[in-house]
Amino acid sequence: MTRGQANQEAAQAFGQPYQHSEATNPVRPEPPGARYHGRVVQAEGVRLLVPLDTAVFHVTNNAYWTGSAGGTMQAWEFPSGLTVREFFRALGVPNEVREHRQASNGQWVTVQTIRIGDAKAGMKLEEIGWCAGKGTTMPPVWLEDMG
Repeated sequence: MTRGQANQEAAQAFGQPYQHSEATNPVRPEPPGARYHGRVVQAEGVRLLVPLDTAVFHVTNNAYWTGSAGGTMQAWEFPSGLTVREFFRALGVPNEVREHRQASNGQWVTVQTIRIGDAKAGMKLEEIGWCAGKGTTMPPVWLEDMG
């Protein structure tokens, strides 16, 4: 079987007409699946192996902390081996985040602010304390996206 025949069979298996373009994809057509910025990030039927060393992050906006309308919170799980810059890019954080922790008296305090241009942005998440176990054996990391 030639490569062209294999590509044609693969496309038909996905229920798509075979369209081959050397310029866009010389080997095979893209499978259907979840896309991010037009790129397939997880093809249908493909399993994702999640790393064991992950940390849970609760990412909020400013309105969440001030009690204003429009407050949001999303929970994310990321590998703790990512750099802060990679983490910002994956979340779509343009500038900076503030980390908050709940003190023993129940009050929330700002622990640190990290900007995309800081030296900490090149460090791994685990190096700044956002390590594996956060959100499971330890409290999660609470971040405020400062946009």
